[in-house]
Order: sequence, then C-alpha cells, then structure tokens
Amino acid sequence: MCKEVGMKNVGDALFQEIFKQAPEALGLFSFSQMENYRESEEYFSHVIKVASTVGKAVDNLENLEELLPILKQLGKDHIPKGVGKEHYPVVTAALLSAVKENNGAEYTPAVHKAWKIVVQAVADGMISDNYE
Repeated sequence: MCKEVGMKNVGDALFQEIFKQAPEALGLFSFSQMENYRESEEYFSHVIKVASTVGKAVDNLENLEELLPILKQLGKDHIPKGVGKEHYPVVTAALLSAVKENNGAEYTPAVHKAWKIVVQAVADGMISDNYE
C-alpha cells in the first residue's frame, strides 16, 4: 500500500507538470472530460501505472535486450492515442521535475544526471523507429 501511495504521488506530480508545461496534453486523456479528474479512479489508475512502468524501466536498465522491445511497443501503443514525437521532451522534463519534487534534498546534481540518462533512454526506446 505504501509503495502505491508513493507511485500515486510521483505519478500525479508527473502529470500535473506535463499539464502545466503543455496544457493541451490533457486533451489526450479520456479523464480530461471529467470535472474533477484528479479525484477519479481512472486518473489515479493511469498515473500509478505510468509511475510503475518508469520504475520497472529503471530496475531493468541493466537488461536492455529485454527492456528495449517493451519500450518500443509502449511507444507504438501511444501513437494511436495522439502522442507524437514532440511530446517526449515535455514528458522527460516533467518526469525530472516530479522526481526532484518528490526527493527534496536527496536530489543532488549526481542524482539529476543519472535520472536524466534514464529518462532519455526510456524516451529514446519509446520513440525508436516508431516515428520514422
């Protein structure tokens, strides 16, 4: 339960940062039509799923042979939902901001550098040849 709360907090911070940087991105999600979407089960289910997926990617960085096809498929699955290559820089910046916000003083320059590498690897894997 505690891990889910952490995922919920990080995921919510991520999506709120995405919507702050690119307000039009909210329209890509079905929950955008809800009056109080941040209180909906659909929203929190999605943010927990995304935060968990990022966590799994981080946990499997040493096993890129298995991780890369998963990321490539994940990117491919997002294309019909309206996610374009131009959205990835917004999401990577938002993810770095959410991680920083949720780690406070523990978010050192070295931690930032490591997360930046991880986030870019995930984005590159999702983009791969899906947008050529």
